[in-house]
Amino acid sequence: MNDLPPGWRHVALGAVDSTQDEAWRLAKNGAPGRTVLTATAQRAGRGRRGRDWESSPGNLHLSILLRAIEHSPHELSFVGGLAVADALDAHTDGVALKWPNDVLVGGRKIAGILLEAEPPVVVLGIGINLARSPNGTSYPATDLRGSVTPQQLLPTLVRAVDARLEEWRTLGFAYVREAWLERAWRLGAKVEIDEKESGRFAGIDSDGALLLDPGLRRVVAGSVRYRQ
Repeated sequence: MNDLPPGWRHVALGAVDSTQDEAWRLAKNGAPGRTVLTATAQRAGRGRRGRDWESSPGNLHLSILLRAIEHSPHELSFVGGLAVADALDAHTDGVALKWPNDVLVGGRKIAGILLEAEPPVVVLGIGINLARSPNGTSYPATDLRGSVTPQQLLPTLVRAVDARLEEWRTLGFAYVREAWLERAWRLGAKVEIDEKESGRFAGIDSDGALLLDPGLRRVVAGSVRYRQ
């Protein structure tokens, strides 16, 4: 694919178990950073915390292999979320970000980010519901009803990732944090974390931890549920 930014490489695959697994295999064989792997479908796609990720044909499934990044790898989840939101803006309204790694449209999940790191290698997985979305998920899902194909969206997404990576490299996580908060879904709303903690969503701190009021309590991992 020759419409990617300079320095990027695309590897197109058919149906695979997981683009994440394929990316790690390529990394161990010396593949360069900024390699993008896409698949027509995944038989064993996975999300955060080992959850299954439904990977139907017509949706976009990809993994990005990066090497020797300059900042903390966990910050890439926020960089990736911003890039996905940027890419979707031309195709739908109401794109927002949900801590820690989800992209929403109209309050429903349309994309997820999976970050796996073994420095100096980081693999950023992205799944976007374009043609269809799963039923019966723990958080309501949505899709773009096939209004854009994976082939059409991929160059836009990679260019967005490239731009957001450059911002992160030059301006640091403070800039990424502010950009993420501008898109945060229901900032100030009442939330519950894994049925263990609750409070008002007060933002994220300089390390990317979720902040809960009262007390600006830090949450470094968990799943967010919004309460009425």
